[in-house]
Amino acid sequence: MPTTTHKKGMKRVMTALKERHLMIIRALNNPDRPMQPITREQLNALADKLGLEQLAADTSYLIKIGLIEPNAASFSIDRQPFFNIGCMALTAKGFDYANTDTIGSELNAVTIKIHKNTLEQLETIINNVNLPQSEKKTLLKLIKEKGAESVVGKCVDTLFANAGAITQILSELAKSISS
Repeated sequence: MPTTTHKKGMKRVMTALKERHLMIIRALNNPDRPMQPITREQLNALADKLGLEQLAADTSYLIKIGLIEPNAASFSIDRQPFFNIGCMALTAKGFDYANTDTIGSELNAVTIKIHKNTLEQLETIINNVNLPQSEKKTLLKLIKEKGAESVVGKCVDTLFANAGAITQILSELAKSISS
């Protein structure tokens, strides 16, 4: 019983966290003025809803993952939150994230089918690649919990987000097809 309660509590915490992050992203998102800083009034409204410390902590996280401009929020030596209103704006990545049609993306999703031998090859690749053991363990756990399709899907998403890598792979694919 305690495990279930803990899982439910953790789910509520994660939901609240996601809702706060989305609230901040929505407040910073202005499709008419992409990636422009918010007004002092908008910042004050966010601070009223979330509290200064929570707003600064959540904004710092969103900065770290590249959705909000660097230097938008920080903490002083005595842990007082500070906001640089001129930097309180979405990055290009943040703007894209805020304006993605998630329902349309889900409806247009492609299902990837993985054969058992591909799963075994994927596990072999993970075990033999030059990664820290903790990362290998995480990836193998993800395969076991979510299936190889999930890992391959995440690889494809990551690949498309990295233009240099996709160019090299497409070049190799073209060479293998024309040979």
